[in-house]
Amino acid sequence: MFFSTQKQRVSMSFRAHFAHFLLAVLLISPTASSSAPSHPQRKVPGVGFSLTPDYGTAAIYFQNGSSVSVARIEGSPAYKSFMRKHDDRENAAEEASAVSSLRSSVCRSIQPLSLPVCKREPDFASVQGLLRSLQSSVNSYLGATFCFAGIAVPDRNRQYHNHVIEESLKSIGLRQTHQILDAPRLVLVANNIDSSESPGHKSQAVLSVDYSASGLNVALFAEDAGVADIIRRNYSQHLGGDHQSEHGHLEAVEDVLKDITKPPFGDDLSGSPITDEVRQVVLFGDLITDPGFRRALERVVGSKLVEEAHGVNPVFAAALGMAKSSHERMDDLDFDVQPALGCRWFSDLYAAGREDL
Repeated sequence: MFFSTQKQRVSMSFRAHFAHFLLAVLLISPTASSSAPSHPQRKVPGVGFSLTPDYGTAAIYFQNGSSVSVARIEGSPAYKSFMRKHDDRENAAEEASAVSSLRSSVCRSIQPLSLPVCKREPDFASVQGLLRSLQSSVNSYLGATFCFAGIAVPDRNRQYHNHVIEESLKSIGLRQTHQILDAPRLVLVANNIDSSESPGHKSQAVLSVDYSASGLNVALFAEDAGVADIIRRNYSQHLGGDHQSEHGHLEAVEDVLKDITKPPFGDDLSGSPITDEVRQVVLFGDLITDPGFRRALERVVGSKLVEEAHGVNPVFAAALGMAKSSHERMDDLDFDVQPALGCRWFSDLYAAGREDL
């Protein structure tokens, strides 16, 4: 009887302490505190990554409208090989996903055996390594960990590459604010291309050109009041600056530019007419100051448009635009992407009432 009573007292004491503990947690919880902001994500900076065939870049966009270019990190030989890989099979991503799922389910139970089948594929490992380095650079700059990021690539229509990149990002504890987006589109965001105050009702034709060592990426946009749709594009890795020594290189670059900018442009996706000529040029990439390239561009669109071309931080422009878009996405009340388990708990960025970010 004595032991039974003692057990009851211990049990009651434990329940009382546990109840007090739960009450304390609820009182200090951001969701329970009346003084906490109703949308804690709003103070969190947006993070953007841009992956090119040669390197990755990272940028941050803050609540006050400022932004910073954080890091440019060279990819490994395996990464560069992956980003240049051509795989036109429609089911490549599905096959990769099925193999990845099977490997994960099997290897969780036999992990101590370190079997070769459980080693990550070179494509995955190379992308994971670069993303982890970019993540570490952003962590160091912020002095805290973060949970979300957006990714820009030269061409979002490469399904196998998208799958590998998305799985690699997930493996390092980050979640996407968007699906993978096209770099040319994010560059327009970084350069604040917006015709809202322009007269007339036509969509303006905006030419975006990325001339880098790794490739030529040309896109023609129909832009109206900040909304831009790609109506023509050409992404050619064999026309990058690395091939300048090849016979006819600049002539081939010029031919692509002529083909993309040849009028008429027709209507935009909403059926509104597009201006008959290119109104603005946006340049990005690591070789946009190359004299031969600029002469070729001038012959196509004219020297005035080239002189007045937008070119904010050309190497980091896609990452900067992605960071801004990520911040705006997290600022939406309907943003409901769940972070990796425990991510918010270990980061000062998500503490209630933080006003300095």
